Amino acid sequence: MRRSAPPTPTGPFRRAAGISGRNRFGSLRVCARLVPGGLLSPTRTGTQDEAAPPHRRAIGGLFSPDPREVAPELAHHFEESRDWLRAIKYLRLAAETAGRRYAPREATAALQHAVELSRKLPDAERAGIETEILTKLAAIYLVSFDMRVVETCEVLADRAAHYGLIDTEVRALVDMAYPLSWISSERCLKVLERALELNARQKDPLMRARTRAHCLVRRIWAGGWNAGDADECRRAVAEIRQSGDRLLLASHLIDYNFIQYASSEYREAQRNAVESLAILLNQVEENPYLSTAYWQSQFILPWSLLRLGEWGEMLREIKVGIAMAERNGDSYRAQTLRLYQAWLHLEAMDFAGVVGICDSLLPSLGDPPRRPWGRFCLALLGSAHRALGNYALAREHLVTLRDEMDHHTVIHDWHHRMLLQSGLAELWLASGDLQQARAETQSFWR
Repeated sequence: MRRSAPPTPTGPFRRAAGISGRNRFGSLRVCARLVPGGLLSPTRTGTQDEAAPPHRRAIGGLFSPDPREVAPELAHHFEESRDWLRAIKYLRLAAETAGRRYAPREATAALQHAVELSRKLPDAERAGIETEILTKLAAIYLVSFDMRVVETCEVLADRAAHYGLIDTEVRALVDMAYPLSWISSERCLKVLERALELNARQKDPLMRARTRAHCLVRRIWAGGWNAGDADECRRAVAEIRQSGDRLLLASHLIDYNFIQYASSEYREAQRNAVESLAILLNQVEENPYLSTAYWQSQFILPWSLLRLGEWGEMLREIKVGIAMAERNGDSYRAQTLRLYQAWLHLEAMDFAGVVGICDSLLPSLGDPPRRPWGRFCLALLGSAHRALGNYALAREHLVTLRDEMDHHTVIHDWHHRMLLQSGLAELWLASGDLQQARAETQSFWR
């Protein structure tokens, strides 16, 4: 009797991964004929390679010299046999492959399914696997501007607490803070306080230093400049430097560059960003576009170059970043970089250029997670219209921005408020309203 073909994978992971052809299952059909009882017996639940029969240990190498080419199919068939560990292994491999070619939807679909399968494992095996997958999933959501990152980090923190993995729990809170700051500085700061409270319970001094460094940078991002936090962050980075781990230090210097920028240490910020990014890209095999460090470098480098007066280099960095974002279909990152381009036009007194860029971007920056960029856009637009003599439009944009900031704060509001108040003071002066100009100037210098 002729055996039927193995079932074709179905569900959201298969659809996201784009598995459509039947040719790849030819090897599976051959194996099904060679193995008594079929390719994989659903009654067997082995989870370790050494515990599996020889034909099952060999299955991963029968299809292709590179298992990444058939990872989704292998994941499906190991899932059918209830071999959860190997199904998860190949789902993670499929996600890694999707990430290398910047296919975040496929990568996250595979990881989501891997998380579901990890729940079938005993706690002893599940703890490390589940938290590692959730960490990777959250990282992809973060660089994709996907607000599911918050829920994923909440689940990760909860599961880590359940397993007693305090370092993982703290890192989940730290990773949650930044996307929370897009919608609420208050929520971001509360999460950071939780992380700092747990910090005292971390046993490894290096991990404690790393947590402080991450939290203090983010607290300044969301809450405003604080010299005490900046000094404590410098001390934490110095402790990390003493570890002698160049890769670890590079990831923290990318983070710490914002404090250097805010301290007017523009050359140091620019140099550390370039050198640290080179170390990370040389030693990490993942697609750099899915790296948080690479993303952070794309804003600290242009900012530093702007203040250094190296505008040509800034423009080149921005254009390279925009081109890459557009090739990857990443409209969010392209919009962010175009805002930095508009900022450069404002400093160069090309006010019409600012208006042209910002008018095209503002309608797409209305969603809550894009609020910080929308506010920056309003500040740029208001300042440019004021310089062009369009006082009514300038007042509309700047007053709208001030009302939004007074009502609800988000990341970098304290930094963008300097541009807002400068624009308002100059607007009132140009309009002849000296009383409001004086009040705005006093508020600006506080």
